[in-house]
Amino acid sequence: MTFSLSTKRILQWWTPLVMVNQFLFFMGINTRMLFGFLILGVLLGCAAWKGNSGNPFSKVVLGFIIYSLFSGVFFLFHDVPFLSYVIEVDKYLCAMAFFFIGCDRNNTGDDYEKFFLWSCLVCFLVGFYLYFSPPPWYSRQLVAMRALRWYKSAANELTIVDYSRFSSFWGNSYAMSFFGVTALGFSFLEVDIGSTRRDRLLGWLGVFVCSLACILSQQRIAMVCSALTVGAHLLYTGIVARKQYAFWLAAGLGVAVLVLASLDPDALGHRFSVVSEQLEGRAEDMSFGTAMSTRTQQYENALQQWDSVLVGYGMGSASGYARSQQFMGVNDGNYVKILYEQGAVGLTWFALILLGSLVRGIRNFRYCRFETGILVFFLLAAIGANAFCINGLYVMPFWYALGRIWNPRELERRKALIQGPGRPLRPLPSIHSGNGAP
Repeated sequence: MTFSLSTKRILQWWTPLVMVNQFLFFMGINTRMLFGFLILGVLLGCAAWKGNSGNPFSKVVLGFIIYSLFSGVFFLFHDVPFLSYVIEVDKYLCAMAFFFIGCDRNNTGDDYEKFFLWSCLVCFLVGFYLYFSPPPWYSRQLVAMRALRWYKSAANELTIVDYSRFSSFWGNSYAMSFFGVTALGFSFLEVDIGSTRRDRLLGWLGVFVCSLACILSQQRIAMVCSALTVGAHLLYTGIVARKQYAFWLAAGLGVAVLVLASLDPDALGHRFSVVSEQLEGRAEDMSFGTAMSTRTQQYENALQQWDSVLVGYGMGSASGYARSQQFMGVNDGNYVKILYEQGAVGLTWFALILLGSLVRGIRNFRYCRFETGILVFFLLAAIGANAFCINGLYVMPFWYALGRIWNPRELERRKALIQGPGRPLRPLPSIHSGNGAP
């Protein structure tokens, strides 16, 4: 199988179809297509494997997937339900197939990023309306979505909107934070190397809308990383690359901040006042120590029971589902979770994938700073959340971005766009050998 035109079309429409499916689900129409989307993602990854031939790093990622699948054998030696492993394959490993799609040397261009960005913008704009002017049915659907969570926290239709964070039709502020930061990275990609004026305008719109979505999600790491992403990009493009648009983008963001700060929430209505109070309360609670204080007990419990140091107890053995069945679980710390489930071998292997990608992203920062920023966000988010296995649909864009960092032809394409025609190109560090070299 090769990355054909039809495969690329499927990839382009992946995120729009996922968003439509989620909206229908939120409205009470279960299409039962979620599992189908995940399986289709795996098939797309298989289709892209030929384009990964000759890339040794793809074999490292594949090896980790095989090791993780094999860890299911360890469920024979403890009482944690095997369903924990099955759910983790769904949420964790299926998403990794998108690495091979992003890394496929036959897959160049920014079509996936544009379709993803358009989909997120529609999701966020619809969400802004529902968040600031919630109709009565929205409260009912939020209560219904909350009832589906494994911990099934109680909720009241009359009050749920007053304390809920921004979640659009996903019913979960985590979705907004993960989609928001990822889409923000893709927005800067379009601003910087968009092939048409429309693409660049899409990027500009994305910067403003995605930044607001990250703030309204009230997830600490999304709020911090969105600000760092914007600041780092403006500093790089303004000082290092010396691009004129950096000044206008900084001015536009500054004006937007001043306008929002000058608004009187009480004059805009009760809902705006509630949201303003939520944001002020969250801004006062941004301490890293405060965030980790509620999580350390989980880590201590896991490490006290961690006897299988080398290979762990199997992928999913400390998952949310395991915890819902009264077993030990780690819900807010992906690194500790991997250490417990897959041992020192699994955590070391996974760390090599992430840190190797980070090093390559920094070495090629000029051409893939967009994806490197997304990687940094996930690295930080995983300290206090199960960022890599929270939901396969949230994480698939991350693995795609990671694949772009290792895609030599895509990096060469960007190099030509950024340096311009007629200028000598420095060769990128090669990761290929044999006949697989482009």
